[in-house]
Amino acid sequence: MKFKIISFFIIIGFFFIGCEGNKEGNVDNSKTSTNSEKSIKENGKVIRNPTEVTLKSVKGEEIRVKKINSREFDFDDYEGKVVLLNFFATWCRPCRAEVPHLVDLQKRYKDKDFQIISILLEDIGKDGLPIEELKAFIEENEINYIITIGREQNSLMERFAGGTGSIPFMVLYDKEGKYVTQYRGSVPEEMIETDIKKVLNR
Repeated sequence: MKFKIISFFIIIGFFFIGCEGNKEGNVDNSKTSTNSEKSIKENGKVIRNPTEVTLKSVKGEEIRVKKINSREFDFDDYEGKVVLLNFFATWCRPCRAEVPHLVDLQKRYKDKDFQIISILLEDIGKDGLPIEELKAFIEENEINYIITIGREQNSLMERFAGGTGSIPFMVLYDKEGKYVTQYRGSVPEEMIETDIKKVLNR
Protein backbone atom coordinates (compact mmCIF):
# COMPACT_ATOMS: atom_id res chain seq x y z
CA MET A 1 0.00 0.00 0.00
CA LYS A 2 2.81 2.38 0.94
CA PHE A 3 4.56 1.59 -2.37
CA LYS A 4 1.39 2.44 -4.35
CA ILE A 5 1.07 5.80 -2.60
CA ILE A 6 4.70 6.67 -3.32
CA SER A 7 4.33 5.61 -6.97
CA PHE A 8 1.21 7.74 -7.32
CA PHE A 9 2.98 10.89 -6.11
CA ILE A 10 5.97 10.20 -8.35
CA ILE A 11 3.69 10.01 -11.40
CA ILE A 12 1.79 13.15 -10.39
CA GLY A 13 5.06 14.98 -9.81
CA PHE A 14 6.30 13.97 -13.25
CA PHE A 15 3.33 15.53 -15.00
CA PHE A 16 3.45 18.76 -13.03
CA ILE A 17 7.22 19.25 -13.23
CA GLY A 18 7.46 18.55 -16.95
CA CYS A 19 10.33 17.47 -19.20
CA GLU A 20 13.84 18.90 -18.97
CA GLY A 21 15.74 17.02 -21.67
CA ASN A 22 15.51 15.61 -25.16
CA LYS A 23 13.94 12.27 -26.01
CA GLU A 24 17.16 10.50 -25.02
CA GLY A 25 16.90 12.13 -21.59
CA ASN A 26 19.74 14.60 -22.10
CA VAL A 27 19.50 18.35 -21.83
CA ASP A 28 20.71 19.99 -25.04
CA ASN A 29 21.93 23.44 -24.05
CA SER A 30 23.74 24.04 -27.33
CA LYS A 31 20.54 24.84 -29.20
CA THR A 32 18.95 27.05 -26.59
CA SER A 33 21.97 28.90 -25.21
CA THR A 34 21.98 32.66 -24.65
CA ASN A 35 24.15 32.98 -27.77
CA SER A 36 21.11 32.20 -29.89
CA GLU A 37 19.71 35.65 -29.01
CA LYS A 38 22.92 37.41 -30.10
CA SER A 39 22.70 36.29 -33.71
CA ILE A 40 20.46 34.36 -36.06
CA LYS A 41 20.75 33.27 -39.66
CA GLU A 42 17.70 34.23 -41.69
CA ASN A 43 17.38 34.03 -45.46
CA GLY A 44 21.12 33.33 -45.70
CA LYS A 45 22.08 36.43 -43.69
CA VAL A 46 23.47 36.55 -40.15
CA ILE A 47 21.56 39.08 -38.06
CA ARG A 48 23.28 40.35 -34.92
CA ASN A 49 21.28 41.05 -31.76
CA PRO A 50 17.93 40.32 -33.41
CA THR A 51 14.77 41.94 -32.15
CA GLU A 52 12.53 40.11 -34.60
CA VAL A 53 11.99 36.50 -35.55
CA THR A 54 9.96 34.93 -38.33
CA LEU A 55 8.24 31.78 -37.15
CA LYS A 56 7.16 29.28 -39.80
CA SER A 57 4.17 27.02 -39.34
CA VAL A 58 3.79 23.46 -40.53
CA LYS A 59 1.38 24.80 -43.17
CA GLY A 60 4.00 27.24 -44.47
CA GLU A 61 2.56 30.38 -42.87
CA GLU A 62 5.02 33.02 -41.65
CA ILE A 63 4.48 34.81 -38.35
CA ARG A 64 6.71 37.81 -37.70
CA VAL A 65 7.25 38.54 -34.03
CA LYS A 66 8.89 41.77 -32.93
CA LYS A 67 10.37 42.01 -29.45
CA ILE A 68 9.39 45.31 -27.83
CA ASN A 69 11.00 44.38 -24.52
CA SER A 70 11.40 41.21 -22.42
CA ARG A 71 7.67 41.17 -21.56
CA GLU A 72 6.02 42.64 -24.65
CA PHE A 73 5.79 41.52 -28.29
CA ASP A 74 4.19 42.58 -31.54
CA PHE A 75 2.64 39.48 -33.11
CA ASP A 76 2.28 40.35 -36.80
CA ASP A 77 -1.15 39.34 -38.19
CA TYR A 78 -2.36 38.65 -34.65
CA GLU A 79 -2.63 42.22 -33.39
CA GLY A 80 -5.67 42.66 -31.20
CA LYS A 81 -5.68 38.97 -30.25
CA VAL A 82 -4.87 37.26 -26.99
CA VAL A 83 -1.95 34.92 -27.73
CA LEU A 84 -0.96 31.80 -25.82
CA LEU A 85 2.58 30.68 -26.67
CA ASN A 86 3.04 26.98 -25.99
CA PHE A 87 6.59 25.52 -25.98
CA PHE A 88 6.58 21.76 -26.43
CA ALA A 89 8.10 18.62 -27.95
CA THR A 90 6.35 15.54 -29.29
CA TRP A 91 8.52 13.21 -27.16
CA CYS A 92 7.44 14.95 -23.93
CA ARG A 93 4.58 13.05 -22.27
CA PRO A 94 3.15 16.01 -20.30
CA CYS A 95 3.25 18.04 -23.54
CA ARG A 96 1.27 15.36 -25.35
CA ALA A 97 -1.19 15.11 -22.47
CA GLU A 98 -2.04 18.81 -22.67
CA VAL A 99 -2.84 18.75 -26.41
CA PRO A 100 -6.56 17.85 -26.03
CA HIS A 101 -6.98 20.73 -23.58
CA LEU A 102 -5.34 23.20 -25.95
CA VAL A 103 -7.54 21.91 -28.78
CA ASP A 104 -10.62 22.52 -26.59
CA LEU A 105 -9.50 26.05 -25.69
CA GLN A 106 -8.78 27.00 -29.30
CA LYS A 107 -12.14 25.59 -30.40
CA ARG A 108 -13.97 27.40 -27.62
CA TYR A 109 -12.40 30.80 -28.23
CA LYS A 110 -11.56 30.72 -31.96
CA ASP A 111 -14.10 33.47 -32.68
CA LYS A 112 -13.18 35.57 -29.64
CA ASP A 113 -9.76 37.03 -30.56
CA PHE A 114 -7.72 34.18 -29.14
CA GLN A 115 -4.89 32.25 -30.79
CA ILE A 116 -2.59 29.47 -29.61
CA ILE A 117 0.86 29.40 -31.23
CA SER A 118 2.73 26.22 -30.37
CA ILE A 119 6.53 26.39 -30.65
CA LEU A 120 8.12 23.00 -31.40
CA LEU A 121 11.48 22.63 -29.63
CA GLU A 122 12.92 19.73 -31.59
CA ASP A 123 14.65 19.22 -34.91
CA ILE A 124 12.66 18.34 -38.00
CA GLY A 125 13.95 16.31 -40.94
CA LYS A 126 17.14 14.34 -41.43
CA ASP A 127 18.50 14.65 -37.88
CA GLY A 128 15.20 14.80 -36.06
CA LEU A 129 11.48 14.13 -36.27
CA PRO A 130 10.35 13.38 -39.84
CA ILE A 131 7.89 16.01 -41.04
CA GLU A 132 5.48 13.21 -42.00
CA GLU A 133 5.40 12.05 -38.37
CA LEU A 134 4.68 15.57 -37.17
CA LYS A 135 1.83 15.93 -39.67
CA ALA A 136 0.47 12.55 -38.54
CA PHE A 137 0.70 13.73 -34.92
CA ILE A 138 -1.28 16.85 -35.82
CA GLU A 139 -3.94 14.87 -37.68
CA GLU A 140 -4.21 12.16 -35.04
CA ASN A 141 -4.76 14.72 -32.28
CA GLU A 142 -7.01 16.95 -34.45
CA ILE A 143 -4.82 19.95 -33.60
CA ASN A 144 -6.60 23.16 -34.63
CA TYR A 145 -3.96 25.69 -33.58
CA ILE A 146 -0.67 26.82 -35.13
CA ILE A 147 2.49 24.75 -34.73
CA THR A 148 5.76 26.33 -35.81
CA ILE A 149 8.88 24.49 -36.96
CA GLY A 150 12.50 25.56 -37.52
CA ARG A 151 14.78 24.95 -34.57
CA GLU A 152 16.84 28.15 -34.83
CA GLN A 153 13.85 30.47 -35.08
CA ASN A 154 11.89 28.58 -32.43
CA SER A 155 14.86 28.59 -30.04
CA LEU A 156 15.22 32.33 -30.51
CA MET A 157 11.53 32.78 -29.66
CA GLU A 158 12.16 30.67 -26.57
CA ARG A 159 14.96 33.04 -25.54
CA PHE A 160 12.75 36.06 -26.26
CA ALA A 161 10.15 34.58 -23.89
CA GLY A 162 12.75 34.24 -21.14
CA GLY A 163 13.75 30.59 -21.61
CA THR A 164 11.66 27.58 -20.72
CA GLY A 165 13.83 25.57 -18.30
CA SER A 166 11.43 22.67 -18.77
CA ILE A 167 8.43 21.88 -20.93
CA PRO A 168 5.54 22.14 -21.34
CA PHE A 169 5.87 25.89 -20.81
CA MET A 170 3.24 28.45 -21.81
CA VAL A 171 3.08 32.24 -21.76
CA LEU A 172 -0.12 34.25 -22.09
CA TYR A 173 -0.09 37.70 -23.74
CA ASP A 174 -2.94 40.21 -23.93
CA LYS A 175 -4.34 41.92 -27.03
CA GLU A 176 -1.51 44.48 -26.95
CA GLY A 177 1.17 41.78 -26.79
CA LYS A 178 1.92 42.40 -23.12
CA TYR A 179 2.84 39.59 -20.72
CA VAL A 180 0.01 38.37 -18.52
CA THR A 181 1.17 35.14 -16.88
CA GLN A 182 3.02 31.88 -17.50
CA TYR A 183 2.46 28.19 -16.83
CA ARG A 184 5.25 25.72 -16.18
CA GLY A 185 4.52 22.00 -16.38
CA SER A 186 1.01 20.59 -16.73
CA VAL A 187 -1.73 22.86 -15.41
CA PRO A 188 -5.52 22.42 -15.31
CA GLU A 189 -7.40 23.60 -18.39
CA GLU A 190 -9.77 25.51 -16.10
CA MET A 191 -6.90 27.63 -14.74
CA ILE A 192 -5.80 28.67 -18.23
CA GLU A 193 -9.38 29.34 -19.30
CA THR A 194 -9.98 31.59 -16.29
CA ASP A 195 -6.97 33.71 -17.25
CA ILE A 196 -8.06 33.82 -20.92
CA LYS A 197 -11.51 35.07 -19.94
CA LYS A 198 -10.06 37.80 -17.72
CA VAL A 199 -7.77 39.07 -20.49
CA LEU A 200 -10.49 38.91 -23.17
CA ASN A 201 -12.84 40.95 -20.97
CA ARG A 202 -10.36 43.75 -20.29
